[in-house]
Amino acid sequence: MEPQQFLVAIVGPSGVGKSTVIREVVRAGQGTYVHVRAYTTRPSREEEIDRIHMPLEEFAEKARKKKILLPNMVYGHHYGPSREHIDSIASEGYVPIMDWPVRKLADLRKELAPLEVMAIYLLPDSLESLRLHLEQDEKNNHEQRYQAAVQELEEIRTGRYMDVVNTVVVNNRPIEEMGRILHTIIQYHHAGRDHAHR
Repeated sequence: MEPQQFLVAIVGPSGVGKSTVIREVVRAGQGTYVHVRAYTTRPSREEEIDRIHMPLEEFAEKARKKKILLPNMVYGHHYGPSREHIDSIASEGYVPIMDWPVRKLADLRKELAPLEVMAIYLLPDSLESLRLHLEQDEKNNHEQRYQAAVQELEEIRTGRYMDVVNTVVVNNRPIEEMGRILHTIIQYHHAGRDHAHR
């Protein structure tokens, strides 16, 4: 396969369902995408396959050697995707896909250039459903995460970040259908990009 020239970033507030949607997009793509592994100092959760836990010292060493892409801290834990994994996925002809904080999209685009970043922002169907999802989540800091989500959604509503987000999608369909919808959006984007470069 030819090397891929773009990466998909699924962005949105905490609790909107980014990881679940990514799994369904990967399934819908039938071999098109590979979920990028992320390193974290947060302890692993049961059945979690998209995060690799490591001690803070090891994380800091990988970050110092630039093996972790734009490391950041979220609710007291360090996170960052493997730069080598992204490069390996793209070079083998697959589309890297991962979740990413919207406030760091511009930095991601600069860091990965010339690899293009296609960013899809996931909106919750309502604030009530977002709060309920956060309360049912096994993560801590429910109220803090909810207030941060409300602030981020207000920034999106007023147009902030729209210069770095390609499209906005409401996560209001059955999860399998959401995977197919996003896969179709990504394919249209990719087809349009190829046409523009011919």
